[in-house]
Amino acid sequence: MSSFVEHTEPGAQAVPIVVAGFTDSHWLRAAFGTVAYGFFPMRHMDPQLATRLVHSADERVCVDDLELGVEFLRYAARAIGGQ
Repeated sequence: MSSFVEHTEPGAQAVPIVVAGFTDSHWLRAAFGTVAYGFFPMRHMDPQLATRLVHSADERVCVDDLELGVEFLRYAARAIGGQ
């Protein structure tokens, strides 16, 4: 995650935040004994607005941020796959 942030925004650093919400990743962790990280890179949506919208009735994300999230998944797959 950190290398993606540096690659995408030179000089930037990934920082942890806590979001009040619930994830179903506990099922994944229990079933496979793995670690799950919640990471969604954002450039366009205001972070304070985003935290209010998480799991709300009007949950949404900026399309440009969704594309950035997909870019991260591709980056991670290549990094893990060695390409």
